Amino acid sequence: MLYNGESLLDFNSFPLRIKEDCLDEPEKMKGILEVGHTDSIYKKSAGCKTPNGWSCDSLPYLVEFDNFGISNHAGKADLSDHFIWGYDEITWLYLQPQKERERWLKYAYEWIKKTDKNGHLQMPATRILTLKKSQRGKITVRSVPPHKDISHTLDLQSCIKKIWEGGK
Repeated sequence: MLYNGESLLDFNSFPLRIKEDCLDEPEKMKGILEVGHTDSIYKKSAGCKTPNGWSCDSLPYLVEFDNFGISNHAGKADLSDHFIWGYDEITWLYLQPQKERERWLKYAYEWIKKTDKNGHLQMPATRILTLKKSQRGKITVRSVPPHKDISHTLDLQSCIKKIWEGGK
C-alpha cells in the first residue's frame, strides 16, 4: 500500500497462500509454501519510506493463517484458487492431525525464515474458522492445549514456545 513511494503502513500483512501438495499422499491434504504461488507475498514486499520515516529495500511483513471460509470444493485440490484443499488456511490447519499441525507450523516458520529475511510467521494464537459450508456461525479456535472450557483448540502452545525458544 504505497502512495507516492511512501508506505501507508510500517509493515505488510498477508495470508500464507499455502499450495496443495497433490503429488504425495493426496488423501492427507498436505500443503507447501512456494514463492510465486497465486498472489503470495514472498520476495515481493516492495521497498519504501514508512510512516515513521525509515526507508527499506523491502518492507517487513507478517504472513497469517487466513480465515475466509470454505469453497464449493472442500477436500479437493484446485491450484488455481487461494483455498488449500478447498478450505481457508486456518481451517485446513485445524483439520490436520496433531503431529502434522506441529510439523507444518515448524516447517512454515523455517521456510519463511530461510526464503525471505523480511517475512515473519504470525502464530495462530486465536483465529476464527469454518468447518462446514452451511455453517452460519464461525468457531473460535485457540492454540492452547485441550481444556474443558474451550471446545476447539489447535493444541500448539508448546510447539510455538519451542519455535520461539529456537527449537530447544
